Amino acid sequence: MEKSMRAKQWLDRAVYLASAGLSGAIRTFRSANPVEIRSIVCFKEDEIGDFMYSIPVYEMLSRSLPEAHITVLCKGFGVQLLKGNPYVHRTITSYSELEPHYDLVVDLRGTPASTWFALTHVPRLRLDRGSVRIRQRRSGRHPHESDTAWEIVRPLVSEDKKVTQPQLYLDVADHAEAENFIRQEQLDSFLLIHTGARRKLKKWPLERAAKLLSLLHQRYGLEPVLVGDQYDATDAEELIRAGCPTLRVAAGKLSLRGFAALCSRSQLFIGNDSGPLHIASAVGTRSIGLFGPGDPIFHPVGAHTRYVHHVLECNPCDQVHCKYAGNPCIERITIGEVETAAKNLLGNETRQG
Repeated sequence: MEKSMRAKQWLDRAVYLASAGLSGAIRTFRSANPVEIRSIVCFKEDEIGDFMYSIPVYEMLSRSLPEAHITVLCKGFGVQLLKGNPYVHRTITSYSELEPHYDLVVDLRGTPASTWFALTHVPRLRLDRGSVRIRQRRSGRHPHESDTAWEIVRPLVSEDKKVTQPQLYLDVADHAEAENFIRQEQLDSFLLIHTGARRKLKKWPLERAAKLLSLLHQRYGLEPVLVGDQYDATDAEELIRAGCPTLRVAAGKLSLRGFAALCSRSQLFIGNDSGPLHIASAVGTRSIGLFGPGDPIFHPVGAHTRYVHHVLECNPCDQVHCKYAGNPCIERITIGEVETAAKNLLGNETRQG
């Protein structure tokens, strides 16, 4: 595993170097006046958490280049998350759907395929993450992902057009899906909790989650709702056994956009470092993130968010092998710390009686 992780790191660095070199060569041998940029393609083939922080880029580009047509190549969930976005004109999931020429290529991740496309379909200008990350490393900086996204497009975007908070644009059908679930479960004031995580070391213990939910239910009268996919739904039984009050299960029952709409109706969201956390934050839900071995650059942003993260000297790690196996960083998060974060966000607004 260690060898495979090292090989992946070397591959990532090689792609960044190749990407940065290509962008530099294009800037050297081609010229691009912003008024000439009429077609843009943005590459963002990432998972949900990373993808969310690319969303402000499209608004910044559109406001700065209002005559340009913006295409985004992403994974299937990205198409759903960008539905209704007024700053994106087209979303695609396959390289076969790309046009033969774009005036501007914005590579927000950097893969061999996206780099090869720019090499074989040379644009007027190319902006890429690799160039930015190399400059950051040289200066010893590694800012939040939202700031890195801003730095990528900074050559074309003035300071007054800077955007860092991602937004989702939900429609009537999305809200109707959420409302239907709320009616079926007879919910009034409720909170959402996402207990799932892609890695065991990123998952806060379920028994602590259950005790926290009980405390918040007693203090604020908030009914807990478990969210996520069908795999996360399996946590429900253990949460109930561990003393959670009556638990509703939305996990696996809602579409991605229906889930986002449900978040917009919730008084609070609590979740591990995973995609649902960033979706909840994007729709303005008061959100608390529980972070373990994940990189601090992906904390949720905004006054309506909080996070708890014990950053150790080994962070970030491979999220598989733990230096402190008996006391991993995710398990250093106490119920009291999360309860305090909830108090900071909720105050007395939803207090019952």
